[in-house]
Amino acid sequence: MLKPGQTAIVDYDTTLANGNNGPSYRLQLTIESITAGSMSDFKNISLSGVPKGSTPTYVKLQMTNVGGKAIKTSTNDPADSVQAILHDGEMDNSLILEGYFPPCPNTETPNPFAAGQSFTTCETFMEHGEATQIGYNGSNSTLDSPIIWSP
Repeated sequence: MLKPGQTAIVDYDTTLANGNNGPSYRLQLTIESITAGSMSDFKNISLSGVPKGSTPTYVKLQMTNVGGKAIKTSTNDPADSVQAILHDGEMDNSLILEGYFPPCPNTETPNPFAAGQSFTTCETFMEHGEATQIGYNGSNSTLDSPIIWSP
């Protein structure tokens, strides 16, 4: 298990439009921070489908494409493979927020994501209780046993 600030070199497997396996890429992934938020952060935002008692968690991450080829991220976004790990061990995707959200500004993954290019973003997760473990499961080798960061 890694701590926030630690880096992992991970594989990212893509899927082609026809559903077949696409190329794999190498990424450097750092979960920079895992921070509890507050529902008051959403006072002027309409949230639909968020269960009562949910708590936001903000995850700041940095990714670098350390492979030799650009990734077309329009249909294969490696940031989507960073997920909150729930108490039952299942993984959950981040909350999709439209527009600028000051507590956790989300940056789109560059498209194409060029070899050697880095970007930093923040993902918002909404769970029952703070998400204290964040996992990466973007390859066949990490699908059933994700790389985990936890404070």
